[in-house]
Amino acid sequence: MTYSSFLRFGSLSLAFAATAVAVDSEVPTDPGLLTTMAGEPWNPPVSPGGAPFWGSGVFGTQIGQAGWVVAPGTNGPNIVVSGTTPFGFGPNNFWYVLNCDPLTQRYYQVYVQQPYAPVPGQYPFGEIAAMTSAQVLGGAGPELMVGLADGRFFFYSLTSFEEVRRLTLPTELTDFTTADLTGDGIAELVVLTDLDLKVFDAAGVLLWSITGPSGADLVVAQMDADPALEIATTSGHVIDTGKRKVEWTRSEGFGLHLRAADIDGDSRAELIAAADAYDIRAFDVEEKREKWSFRTGLDISGIEIADVDVDGDAAPELLYGDNQGGYLHVLTLDELPPVRKWKVANPDSGVARIATLDADQDGTIELIWSGGSNTSGEDRLNVFNPVTQATEWQSIHLDGPFLSPVMGDVTGDGKPEMVTISSESRSGYGAGCIVVYDPETLAILGVSQGIANDLAVEGVRDLILKDIDGDARQEIVVAGDASRDSLVEIYKFTDARTFERQWQFWDQNEERFGQVHVEDVDGDGDLEVVAASDPILSSGNDSFLFVIDLATKAVEWKITIPGGVRGACSLVVADVDGDGNLEAVVAMNNLGIQILDLKTRTREPWFGGQCSALAVRPGVPGFIAGSPSGMVSILIPDGEGGYISTDSWKASESRITGLTVGSGQSLWVSAQDRISLWPNSIAPIWSTMTLGTSFNDPVGTLGLYEGPEGTEVFAGLSHGLSGFQVGGSPDYATMQMSSQGELAEGSSGEIVLTFTRSEAGVADTAVTFSLKGNATAVADYDVSGAFSLGDDLWSVLIPAGETTVVARLAVVQDSLAEGPESLAVMLEPATGYFIGSSSSFETIVQDDEPVISVEAQDTGASELKSGRSTDPATFVLRRSGGDLSRSLVARIALGGSATSGSDYRRIGTNVTFRKGDDTAVVTVVPIHDRRAEQTETVQLELVPDPRYVISPSASQAAISILDAEPTVSVAGSTPVDGAVAVNFTRSGGHSFALPLTLKVTREENGVVKTTRAKLSFKARATSAQLLLKPSSGASGGALVTVQIEDTGAFHLGTSSSVSFTLDP
Repeated sequence: MTYSSFLRFGSLSLAFAATAVAVDSEVPTDPGLLTTMAGEPWNPPVSPGGAPFWGSGVFGTQIGQAGWVVAPGTNGPNIVVSGTTPFGFGPNNFWYVLNCDPLTQRYYQVYVQQPYAPVPGQYPFGEIAAMTSAQVLGGAGPELMVGLADGRFFFYSLTSFEEVRRLTLPTELTDFTTADLTGDGIAELVVLTDLDLKVFDAAGVLLWSITGPSGADLVVAQMDADPALEIATTSGHVIDTGKRKVEWTRSEGFGLHLRAADIDGDSRAELIAAADAYDIRAFDVEEKREKWSFRTGLDISGIEIADVDVDGDAAPELLYGDNQGGYLHVLTLDELPPVRKWKVANPDSGVARIATLDADQDGTIELIWSGGSNTSGEDRLNVFNPVTQATEWQSIHLDGPFLSPVMGDVTGDGKPEMVTISSESRSGYGAGCIVVYDPETLAILGVSQGIANDLAVEGVRDLILKDIDGDARQEIVVAGDASRDSLVEIYKFTDARTFERQWQFWDQNEERFGQVHVEDVDGDGDLEVVAASDPILSSGNDSFLFVIDLATKAVEWKITIPGGVRGACSLVVADVDGDGNLEAVVAMNNLGIQILDLKTRTREPWFGGQCSALAVRPGVPGFIAGSPSGMVSILIPDGEGGYISTDSWKASESRITGLTVGSGQSLWVSAQDRISLWPNSIAPIWSTMTLGTSFNDPVGTLGLYEGPEGTEVFAGLSHGLSGFQVGGSPDYATMQMSSQGELAEGSSGEIVLTFTRSEAGVADTAVTFSLKGNATAVADYDVSGAFSLGDDLWSVLIPAGETTVVARLAVVQDSLAEGPESLAVMLEPATGYFIGSSSSFETIVQDDEPVISVEAQDTGASELKSGRSTDPATFVLRRSGGDLSRSLVARIALGGSATSGSDYRRIGTNVTFRKGDDTAVVTVVPIHDRRAEQTETVQLELVPDPRYVISPSASQAAISILDAEPTVSVAGSTPVDGAVAVNFTRSGGHSFALPLTLKVTREENGVVKTTRAKLSFKARATSAQLLLKPSSGASGGALVTVQIEDTGAFHLGTSSSVSFTLDP
């Protein structure tokens, strides 16, 4: 088959020029290769193993600013330490666990937590306000609690460091602690804000709060003689937690740092407060007074009361650190005010946190502090032996992001090591440092000094491994800059675990190398270094590809790459067109791809458009490209100087930042902050959690290691490295599940579940699936071909060498009225397979018992119709399903404002469907009770019974009963031949004769007289008249009022009385 020189993407064809591009040409405006490929986004759930099982990297800046926690570990005490990454004065945003191996006496990180992601539209980063340990959730032991300034709280196991719970409080916070304020053995959350203090329970329910107490630090302790604990805040407030009110306010406040301890043996804790400069004070809260003060020589950055004897003299100690250079001071509390016993020089300015413990389990207490919080320089952890007065360990300040690790044998022992490099060190004042790990034990084997004699200022950009000298031991090749000039260096990792520089190329051109490879590109038997420049953006220089002779360091070829100052973001070297020559495929930052024949030194096609990552499969022509829009394309040569896409798909909604080829046709895709494994272009079979990276430090290519428990994936992130355990299947077999059939009582149908492995395994594969929903196994259906694991889990076995197995579900016939019941079947993760895209389905198990419903066929009834006869209403009950040849009794309940037997004829509580009938009628016959009432309702509700199922959408109905009584009103008065006629009307209701009682009041010559008068509407009459004459012998007019009396036999109209003057 012959292809012409254009790319095909589905139904879309894009032409491109396959000729060389002039050096000074501009970037083509054609949308090009990767911007218009069709595909669907894919955002799979987090897979088993998708959270890191291991991490290692930076110790951060502002170390311990938000706190640290000491907890027992399997290999001695663990110290959970907060830090900031990337470097700077920002708040802490991640934490790690530090441990000392008692055998080697080396400190290492056993776990690193991903930096917390920001809340969109609120905080620009996940700022840790404080961290502590306490038994809050009611488990067997304490949890690690991390509280963020935005109100988010995270709870972790102190043994596995897995997250066990999270909650969000409706408040921001500056600090928090925990204390059992209620005496129930479970701690509450005591939260401090800029305005108030709040107390929450573990569920996040606000228990109480007080406005006024605020600040940056707080402590909880028994500080006075009453049984309740006290809370003290730096704003100068002391709160009695029993009375829940402020019991002491010190208007000057308590400074910046608070601690509480019983330092005088009176069984009450004193409050120890340090100001930002020169003063440490102790307060007796019971007596509400200052006990003593200690004057320091410099401003103060941190204090701590030692809970163990630091130097072995049995005297309690108070420790504090100078904020500007200086020392860490140890004061004795045997004398009050305290006396300085000794001090140790702090190599870095500022002390954020201090701890005392036997960290290395040698029987001697170590003094541990974090230095550097008050400087833009290094931040380091220091471990000091107070007995020998010697520093036992000091951390190395490395700065992220870390380049993704590369696997290779750099020690010559025949086993791979894992090699990475930090971008910088010493808060950006130093160059990146190479770090070598043993991937089997995950121990650090060595850390180099900063590359380029510590002169790399723009950050290391690339690292590869290559056996340069043919000794079966790979060297480490790094690319970056030296004083903003292009730099490539090659190091050997020695048996002494040091790094010897073997080679250096330093070109003073105000550029840096962003990508590097080492290959024999011209076939002469000598190695060349291929490097693509990543210009310093301020220099305005072009981008170049260099080919450098390894032996002579001579530049054999230098060619401009279209793309200007944006530089190369990815480079692969391989025979991508199948002509026997090596090509360099260079992706220019979001601008396109340039292909160069490295042997003939000629340009091949330029593809316009956007490309952010490249990869090649060894020995396979073509290449794989990823785009900023999340597309992945597989491109192969078309035989005519061009390339065609054989497959393309949407792998992410984010920028593709790294492509790593796996076994077979699988591809690991790094997309900004997530990693996924694609066995093909259909769907990923494994994916990580969100990794907390940013656009400036995304996940790149990956380090893959086959460990004893299966594939392990290592990624370089902003804070260091993270490792993920994918599983034990080296061929990445995918498990799919399909279903056929349905379940319904009264039928012989079944559901057949087919489990299919993408390829046969060398051993039996146990497949786990779950059966959940309202329908339950055994009671509602039988399961064959599988066995129960308990907790709704079942297992089937695919024999070795086979790819499928089936399980069957058969309905259980019963006489219970259960209605339709749900059934959800889902593949569950297990060892030996990955879960494919077809992994679950839901169905309904249909019941065969009758379903009954009710409706109001005539919703309006009346006590009388057309003025004389009763108007009934009807409820209609319907049944569907079941056996119509049998009668069925349905139970009903009547309610509403109308009363059975007085407002309508009495109705029983059972309604019978006759044989063969699917309907039954309930008639409501109103009773004309001759009482004026408002409209009343009758509600009929179906009552559950084992013999039938009630329709959830038609379980009740209602009708209305209209009243039959008329409305009577006064229609005014009319003079008639020396008398006055009072007129009355009636409307609506019945037309029977209707008697009225009238109250007549006459006021005549100052005398008021009230009488009663009788009047009746004749049958069918709508009007009546009362004639009133003057009193005999009356000498003047009388004021007369006539009012209808309410007898309950009719409704009063809006006009129920009239007044007039009756003249003689």
